[in-house]
Amino acid sequence: MAEHIITDDDIIALLFARREDGLEQVAKRYGRDCHRIARNVLGSEQDAEECVNDMYMKVWDSIPPARPKSLRSFVLTLTRNLAIDKLRVNRAGRRIPADICIPLSELEEHLEGIAVSDERMTEDLRRIINEFLDSLSKKDAALFVRRYWYLDSVRRLSEISGYSENNVYQRLFVMRQKLRDRLIKEGYEYEV
Repeated sequence: MAEHIITDDDIIALLFARREDGLEQVAKRYGRDCHRIARNVLGSEQDAEECVNDMYMKVWDSIPPARPKSLRSFVLTLTRNLAIDKLRVNRAGRRIPADICIPLSELEEHLEGIAVSDERMTEDLRRIINEFLDSLSKKDAALFVRRYWYLDSVRRLSEISGYSENNVYQRLFVMRQKLRDRLIKEGYEYEV
């Protein structure tokens, strides 16, 4: 008899029923990605582990009442935000390491001047970014997401993709330009 494949909706149902195996399923399905994000931001295995454990508590406290459309996005966003918050606490009074800021500043540099109102930002921007990622080759989409979401280093991206570091930088530059052009085409105003 075939084993039942548990879906994100099944996991959310387990969490709504207050069953701890819902958290076990979150850990099984997304724990590795969460740990990678936390480690990339914090640079420490111990801090990453603590951050991921905090994320599990936050998921337990949030679901219910929250019923996320995408459990993966919900869990990864929680992890990323918790890791950045922990980094700020750890670095109180000191500068945040450049390797954490660089990917975000790269993106900001190309999107500077794009006016985004709060009401429009969530769904519309999410749709545009998803369509933009869908328009890229699988390899380029993976580079973009790993750099700007998981905060992987260019060196790591080079190792994974087989491209030279220079080629990775160039590809990311071109993708940032395309995203900026796409946002302008979609009606986001460019303020000079």
